[in-house]
Amino acid sequence: MAVPVMNDARCDKFPDKMHDEPAARHCSLSIGNVQAALGCLPRAAAAPRHAIPTAVQVLLRDAAGRTLFLLRHGTGFFDGYWSLPGGHVEAGESLLQAAARELAEELGIRAAVADLRPVAVIHRASDTNRIEFLFELTSWEGHVRLAEPHRCAELSWALVPPQPLVPYLACLWSELGRRWWFEIGW
Repeated sequence: MAVPVMNDARCDKFPDKMHDEPAARHCSLSIGNVQAALGCLPRAAAAPRHAIPTAVQVLLRDAAGRTLFLLRHGTGFFDGYWSLPGGHVEAGESLLQAAARELAEELGIRAAVADLRPVAVIHRASDTNRIEFLFELTSWEGHVRLAEPHRCAELSWALVPPQPLVPYLACLWSELGRRWWFEIGW
């Protein structure tokens, strides 16, 4: 049974319990009474936490096994380096939804979230502490095109990553498929 909570006040003693609004609406106890009984405080009263920017990237693979790379441009972040399509996860969005949205925005294609296969998790220190989820996609609708020319100078399908590849991908590229977890820059 989920601990009834409201307004994102969750008990840190039960971090695996998710926000359960329906239970909270029908609960006769106040959230304060529940938290007091459990010895918990609302998040607002707890020590401040630092959010880790979360992003997704996609290994878009064609029938020949080539991967699509984007030459970053005009973003202020690794401009002039080759990378993979992807970007930040927005509020209220799942990882898979974020990956599908980024592919639509950057490449003008439609991806079914069921077709995105998890490949790796990358926890890295660069300009900040970041976590990225890497997916693979081999089928999509539409024709790949450069849909954000203000953020990407060029697209390239390749069996071997073009150079220079963003440093965090360069250091793990040869291990993809052999490992699923990477910590870089720590």
